[in-house]
Amino acid sequence: MAALLDEVDLLLTRSPDDPLAVYERAAAQYERFRALWLRLAGGAVEQVMIDDLRAILTPHTRVLDAGCGTGTLSRRIREMQPETQLTMLDLSSAMLAHTANIAGEKLVGSVVDLPFPDNAFDIVVSSWVIETVPDPLAAVAEYLRVIDT
Repeated sequence: MAALLDEVDLLLTRSPDDPLAVYERAAAQYERFRALWLRLAGGAVEQVMIDDLRAILTPHTRVLDAGCGTGTLSRRIREMQPETQLTMLDLSSAMLAHTANIAGEKLVGSVVDLPFPDNAFDIVVSSWVIETVPDPLAAVAEYLRVIDT
């Protein structure tokens, strides 16, 4: 545990105000950090989201995983409903590179300025992202803009 905390400290101290730089450096170890976070605090919340997704995903549902990171949630979506039309977007190309084995469209981009037209998706998921962006309200506005209501 101490070694992992040392790694986190090193990642953040180089440029803590530059989220892209942090995620570019963290990509290789990100799953370890994510697993620790889920064990310490986020696991129950994430399970609720997974259960909700399981209930609403249908074949051909257009899903955006906004801030997909290394693709953990996208993999779960594929397991639950292999025929979704899945799009994965992340600010970090190093994080997105870890999604190479997941079927779907992949784009480098920002959740506060989504590169999609209005009403492009049926569902937008965004796991452990909103708290990392400089303007969370702008990200939520973008999520709402691209959801087909």
